[in-house]
Amino acid sequence: MKIKEKLIGICIFILTITLSGCIVKNISQDKNEDVIIKNSHDVKERAYSKELAKFFPINDTGNLCYSGTGEYNETMKLNKATGTKEKLILNYRGEVNRVAEEEEGLSSDKRQFTKEYIITDNYVKEIQSNMELKSKILSIEEQIVLKLPIEKGNSWSEEVKFNGLKYKATTKIIDIYDKEGKKIVKIESFINGIKGYQNDVYREIKLYKQGKGLVELYNTILLNSENGKSNTIDFSYKLYEGNK
Repeated sequence: MKIKEKLIGICIFILTITLSGCIVKNISQDKNEDVIIKNSHDVKERAYSKELAKFFPINDTGNLCYSGTGEYNETMKLNKATGTKEKLILNYRGEVNRVAEEEEGLSSDKRQFTKEYIITDNYVKEIQSNMELKSKILSIEEQIVLKLPIEKGNSWSEEVKFNGLKYKATTKIIDIYDKEGKKIVKIESFINGIKGYQNDVYREIKLYKQGKGLVELYNTILLNSENGKSNTIDFSYKLYEGNK
């Protein structure tokens, strides 16, 4: 009888250990599944913003033609769109067609430039690679131009690239409105501490339109005078939208 009781006790002990192992294993599996599901949600949340992507002509490979101050004229065209679910990269190639009469003899390679838009889950970064002629009408070369939420008053500060140097800049959405059924976002950026500009502050305004990208730019250009002092002129250019 005692032997039978001992055997029963041993069986119960073994069964208890086995069940405990199964429970621990199931809990571990549940935790692993939770991690996988959580990571899956994280990836989904990091996908590039479709709302921001709507501001650019992703599938349009036609020419974008701009004209502005002093007979300035440039043409830009989408070269390629690449990226992943998390980041969309739009690469444009452009050429400055004209600035003034004395610039008309420049070779084509000195007129060319590239512009890249990197669209992430909550912002769009613009990166310009300016060649010789384009650099004469300086604008911020690398900055975040759109950022969620797309709301009037939304602002952000960051390190930007201007005239080949890095500066701290602040950008703000100053207006949002609809035109021809498309939303237009107007941003203003300023950089403190650049001598030659009024109050040592460089400012520029850009407008982005759904389906078109950049449609207008306004800024100030420094001119070197004979006495060594800098003079400024207001500069702007707009996208020609005659053929819609």
